[in-house]
Amino acid sequence: MWSEVAPLVGEPPALDFVNTVVHCRSGRVDLISTPEELHAWLILVGDRVSDLSPTEITALGDAELATIHATRDAIYPLIHAARDGKRPPDASVDLLNDLMRAVPRIPRLGWDGSAVTSVELRSGSAVERLCASVASATAAMIADGSVHQVRECADPRCIWLFLPKNSRRRWCDPSICGNRARVARYYHRHKATEPAI
Repeated sequence: MWSEVAPLVGEPPALDFVNTVVHCRSGRVDLISTPEELHAWLILVGDRVSDLSPTEITALGDAELATIHATRDAIYPLIHAARDGKRPPDASVDLLNDLMRAVPRIPRLGWDGSAVTSVELRSGSAVERLCASVASATAAMIADGSVHQVRECADPRCIWLFLPKNSRRRWCDPSICGNRARVARYYHRHKATEPAI
């Protein structure tokens, strides 16, 4: 599992979700291509992405992967289009709207022993709640305008997206793509100064 590259996490949930696909030496790699990888990724990102319990996470299997991959494949072009101010693919918009409509957030009142509490819960299966959660996170990024600040990694071999905390950030992960760029610059600089034999 994740032998060539580990998932990039710590970005907004929609970006963490689409960043489960990476291009590396062996080509396009899906970091959640098996139920075990999906379980590991959901545990890694924790409750930032979904409200699934550990039991629900481990119950996700091959049957749910197709829905999860279809959701991810709809979000990626939607983020790119929204970021660039272009019309997104209708199929992406329709799928995300269907996911959010099928599993809406429902406020639930409770008592914590000293005060009335209100939490928003989703009903539905684990896969429906997971996909609705990332669809809602995508919609929130678009609605609050932060999608316009999303960047693609400066490494032409990388397709990961990130939301920079400072305007000078160019790479998804400075220790991976940033280091690769520094090593390449060093190599080219020193290669140019080597005497010809």
